[in-house]
Amino acid sequence: MPGFCVAHRDVFQQVRGHKSSTPTTVLRKHLITNTCGVTAGVGQGGLLKQVVEADPDGAGPGTPIVREFVYDVMGRQVGSRAGTNVTSEPWTCTTLDARGRPVSVSYPAWGGQPARTVTYQLCGGW
Repeated sequence: MPGFCVAHRDVFQQVRGHKSSTPTTVLRKHLITNTCGVTAGVGQGGLLKQVVEADPDGAGPGTPIVREFVYDVMGRQVGSRAGTNVTSEPWTCTTLDARGRPVSVSYPAWGGQPARTVTYQLCGGW
């Protein structure tokens, strides 16, 4: 995608000059590790990889919340995670059926609660 390289370079420059009071975004070209059932190397089509929120209290160099996303081969979001040190955070993963409907969502342990998986069952003639 010819436009991707230009967009990626622009976003990279924006992130390098990041100020804590300004949210930024980063685009993803390829997935590096196996995540949420998507194998490493699957193209991410330049979709949103990461959002760095603004300084949470607006008063200075606070630690912003970072949100990351991963997509399947169809470009559907199947994973996300968030935190102040996002690389150490576990993923919330969504499994989709052939029509793109959610089949299950796996949530990691959080706040003293155990990890859990919510399973959806379709009813009727969907």
